[in-house]
Amino acid sequence: MHNAMALRPLRTSMVAALVILLISVMPAAGRDASARPDAPINAAAPRGVGTHTVSGDCVATDCLDLTVNAADGGVDAVTEGTRAIPMNGKKGGFSVRMVGDQPNMLLNHDFEDPSGGWTFPTSGSYRPVRAAESDMSHPGSWVSRVQISGTTPRTSAALMQQTRTVSPSTNYVISGWFKTTALGPNSTETTAPLTYKPGLAPAAVRIEMLDASSNVLRTNWVYAYTGTAQWHENAVGVKTLSNVNRIRLSVGVWGGYGTVMFDDISLSRLFPTTNTPLPMTATQPGGGNTPILLTGTVGSGQPLRVNATVSPTSKGFEIEGAVTNTSGTASPSTDRALQLSYTLPINATGWQWGDTPRVSRTIVAGSSYFFENNLNSPTARYPWATVFDSGPNASGLSIGAPLTRPRAYALKY
Repeated sequence: MHNAMALRPLRTSMVAALVILLISVMPAAGRDASARPDAPINAAAPRGVGTHTVSGDCVATDCLDLTVNAADGGVDAVTEGTRAIPMNGKKGGFSVRMVGDQPNMLLNHDFEDPSGGWTFPTSGSYRPVRAAESDMSHPGSWVSRVQISGTTPRTSAALMQQTRTVSPSTNYVISGWFKTTALGPNSTETTAPLTYKPGLAPAAVRIEMLDASSNVLRTNWVYAYTGTAQWHENAVGVKTLSNVNRIRLSVGVWGGYGTVMFDDISLSRLFPTTNTPLPMTATQPGGGNTPILLTGTVGSGQPLRVNATVSPTSKGFEIEGAVTNTSGTASPSTDRALQLSYTLPINATGWQWGDTPRVSRTIVAGSSYFFENNLNSPTARYPWATVFDSGPNASGLSIGAPLTRPRAYALKY
């Protein structure tokens, strides 16, 4: 696996989903060194003694400078001319979130406990019941089972349910294992895969997003295979709405017949709640205003290496790099999805966030700012993002991604 990326200097806290970013400065005060010769220098003391600096977008001696910590690859300072851009005290630089391997939030996900987690219905036609299962091809001794004889489609009058607290605007993965016997009706559709189309498989795990008043705002499904199928796992990814605080899962049959067994139901976050800083070493072999080389490995035993170069340009500086699988093989056991981010840790509270060239918002401490497509995995609406302030010592920073290298990415403050 080899994923290339690129980047150039700009705004604060920018996140790149699967990496490719560009950094380039956007002049806010005309970029005229004589316009603000007395701009104050108010940077915090460097975090480490060893640093490397690149300078770009120079007008006379007025440049945009990025200072990188030699020991960990973090950002020690961002300076525009004589003005030190305020920093937020964080390390900045590269960080990573690995996809998956998050804890199952459900209680009694495997139905081994006769009373834990789920509401077990005691009445109602075609309801799911906890049943013993001796098929050794799947671990555990108990399952949830629905049996409907004949070939007349029926719906479970009562459901096995569990409700869990979730975070709004957050990605989750819901999965389940199923075993079916003569489950019908089969779809008359001819386009595969049949069982992933909404409403075409009668046995499923229903996923309902709830607000504080228990209103159902959105429904998704994880379907079992129709017909007769040995144990199989299916999954779906969802992103909770901004006003959702709970997810309710229901196990049952909707308009079907036959036998279905459910087991090992899972509800988990797609990503960890926070990024893990990526320790990197920084060197500047050429000295002076030459490229800075960054190298580091992803933690948690992953065979992944990140190499990047920070280069000065006439319009700012550019960060290019690659994520490489160091195991030498591509397989399900070594390939992992990840989200790689690069952050300029500036403090832009009171500045403006530019949604578009015509619309901006004042940045308030503790809030996040972005302008994205409304998808399960949001991506930036435009290939750039900008923050800027006003006044005689005003500055503006922009970050952008080159259109010549298509990648999925997000830009945020």
